[in-house]
Amino acid sequence: MKYNFLILALIALITLAVACENEKEEKKPESFILTLIAGEGGSVEIEGYDVTHSEFEEGMEITAKAISDIYYLFENWTDNEKNVVSENENFTFKISKDETLTANFNPDWLPNWLPAIYVGTLKVNENTANEFVLENVETEIKIMENNFLLLNILKVKFAEPMPLLDITIEGIELTKSEDVYSFYGNEIIPIAMGGPFPDFIITEMTGTLTPTTIEFSMICGSRPVNYSGIVQNN
Repeated sequence: MKYNFLILALIALITLAVACENEKEEKKPESFILTLIAGEGGSVEIEGYDVTHSEFEEGMEITAKAISDIYYLFENWTDNEKNVVSENENFTFKISKDETLTANFNPDWLPNWLPAIYVGTLKVNENTANEFVLENVETEIKIMENNFLLLNILKVKFAEPMPLLDITIEGIELTKSEDVYSFYGNEIIPIAMGGPFPDFIITEMTGTLTPTTIEFSMICGSRPVNYSGIVQNN
């Protein structure tokens, strides 16, 4: 009798262990596959994984990253049915099904004629009754990797006693409305003679840009500056 009881108890324990194991397996999260596709003009990756295709457990928070190439601007993320799911370059979501997401980039947003060199007239008001003018000033315009503008103004000065210097202004924001490109910047420390030039900090910079012309105004230090130029023929 005692022997039979031990056997029954052992069977019960085994049955309970198997049931518990089955319950654990049933509660194991389902896995889904995320695939990222980059449209023309950029690249993609899953943040923290440096891959574009991987399997994740249900409910896991994932960030899909889109990186635009120079001359392109990120537009949106779309799903398999071409529905826009996000307009953020870094799209964070919780996975609940197999997903294929495409990062789309706009190839027409940035001016594809750059880099270019413009030649024109620079006028400086020294906060006195005097204004001095520099003719044939060359300004080189480039687009940096972050789609900001860089201006190299060559052989220029912003006060009469200054020697002629090459001035670099970085981090200028670019916008487009219809066919007009505008740019602006504020609190930018220019670079000259191999280093920062804080005495002539650039503020209130605004301008317009076309394939043939450029115009901008800014405050350089405390001096208002205006520039107007046309593209230099190669």
